[in-house]
Amino acid sequence: RYLAAAEELSARLSAAETRTPLARAARLFALTELYAADYDPAHIAAARAIAAALGDAERGSDGRPSAGGDRTLSLAALGFDALCRLTGEDRWRRRCLELLRELTEHPARHGPESLAALCVPFAFGAEGRALLCVTPEEKAPAALSVLTARYAPDLTVLLKTPGNADALAAAAPGTAAFAIGGKTLFFSQNGGKWGPPTAL
Repeated sequence: RYLAAAEELSARLSAAETRTPLARAARLFALTELYAADYDPAHIAAARAIAAALGDAERGSDGRPSAGGDRTLSLAALGFDALCRLTGEDRWRRRCLELLRELTEHPARHGPESLAALCVPFAFGAEGRALLCVTPEEKAPAALSVLTARYAPDLTVLLKTPGNADALAAAAPGTAAFAIGGKTLFFSQNGGKWGPPTAL
């Protein structure tokens, strides 16, 4: 029921996203969280489109990021960081860093609502960990649920199935090289490099 509630809220943000930068930034972050809940590559694809739209139009007349207020900057930074971890695309890391610089180097411009983004640097400096599950099944295998049951905020999880392989490759291009075989395999990434497959 919590996933259904999250999907409903995301749909409401979708209806509002063309009206305010805050709604766009909130939906960006929400979509990355939804992917972590149901592994639907459509969430990553939608997040990439929104992230691309959070561009120069969101800057103030002085050229610095404004994006409609401090809450927007914080949510956008969180969303860009999550999107970078999901897709492996460095452009989202650069966007996140730009917003973090604004929030940390010019605190007088921003109020306490910007504090949420300051959670990002704790993970931002680290390479982070990623886990890719490649399975011939059409849904998440039980072993993946066991691996993700423990709290691990630095771990990004991707799921590749026969039904979502093409969509996942389009949303997260780094996953295209992993072939689906006859059994479920797990690949772990540390420091940007994928390790050998492990079967559980």
